[in-house]
Amino acid sequence: MRKVGWILLASAAMAQAPSFQPIGNMSQLMVSIIYPTSDAIFYVDRKPPSNDAEWNNLSNQALMLAESGNLLLMPGRVRAKGNWVTDSKMMIDAGAAAYKAAKAHDLDGVRAVNDALYASCVTCHAEYRDNYLKPKRRRHADCRALSLAVVVGPETRYCHFTKDGSPNLLSSIGTFVRICVN
Repeated sequence: MRKVGWILLASAAMAQAPSFQPIGNMSQLMVSIIYPTSDAIFYVDRKPPSNDAEWNNLSNQALMLAESGNLLLMPGRVRAKGNWVTDSKMMIDAGAAAYKAAKAHDLDGVRAVNDALYASCVTCHAEYRDNYLKPKRRRHADCRALSLAVVVGPETRYCHFTKDGSPNLLSSIGTFVRICVN
């Protein structure tokens, strides 16, 4: 009889469990939530928070970043193979650490999160994002037909695009290097 009671109790608990409905796709999550919130952490030194409102905004960004890792673990989004869960948890941990540091107005603590956050992004993208970390081939037809001078350190380099649209870079010492400017 006790077994029946436990089964009924477990069934009732499962019946009341919430169901989750993903609204956005992975690209929308990345572009709309994860990239902007991670940028707030990555680029915190561009304009460090200087008052309570700015610190509150940074802590909100860090909180959204941490919680977005949970969104990646929802049914329908989680990938069955590889390190999806591990990488998502790395992002959650980095976001949580950034949140804690921002709440404490600890700029060095927010900066310290950068490496862990970067690692979570790169390891996940390397495994799950097509063509990530692979060199991109540029078509010369995409290049603009122009000539320009570029100052690189102490030397000036001249670029001229040939008739077929392929660019050549001529350094001040006369060496040609193929480049593409879009």
